Amino acid sequence: MLAMRLAAIFVIATSSIGRHTAVLPAWFIWLGCVVGALLLLAATLSAVLILVFPAWVLTLCVLLLVRAPPPA
Repeated sequence: MLAMRLAAIFVIATSSIGRHTAVLPAWFIWLGCVVGALLLLAATLSAVLILVFPAWVLTLCVLLLVRAPPPA
């Protein structure tokens, strides 16, 4: 249960940093807020909730790779 709350804090903090630096798209920031709240307020450990955090991190990695500036 503690791991889910730590994942929620990570998602919310990353979304907040992405919002302030404008590195992440707005839809992903809102998705991060929803996922963070879902993970933070979840009362049970289900298979779906356990897979939500890795899916969010995978999406974050793809977005950062796609939006990265080309090498000089």
